[in-house]
Amino acid sequence: MDSEDLDLVDPIRRIVRFMETLELGYLDGVFTGDAEIVDSFSPFVFSGREGVLAWARGFVEHIGEHIDLRASFGEPQEVSRTGPTAFLSQPISWRYRTEAQEVHETGGLAVVLQRGAGRWYVRRTAWAVVTNND
Repeated sequence: MDSEDLDLVDPIRRIVRFMETLELGYLDGVFTGDAEIVDSFSPFVFSGREGVLAWARGFVEHIGEHIDLRASFGEPQEVSRTGPTAFLSQPISWRYRTEAQEVHETGGLAVVLQRGAGRWYVRRTAWAVVTNND
């Protein structure tokens, strides 16, 4: 990954930090107004500003019984930029506990980012699980 592209990962890290802490403040200024999120809980596609808030509320409900959710990042893959638009695939491993067991999940975020006001914003993102020992 080129050093000029390191700031591409910042909004992704802020999303993940929200997911670890459930503190909405981490999502401030992360998404474009027309953002779209695809995730593994209903309604699966969340669009626009209201959709981002609905996704955040849905994530809090979805993660409810998971304890000590922690992420680790792999090296971003398929990084490409064309003008003010960029794409990357971000591998992420999650560890958390349920009442019954410790869970390790690996997957990735496919992310389209848009540059504006001197920074990158998430325009589209989709999560996919690759492995899960649950």
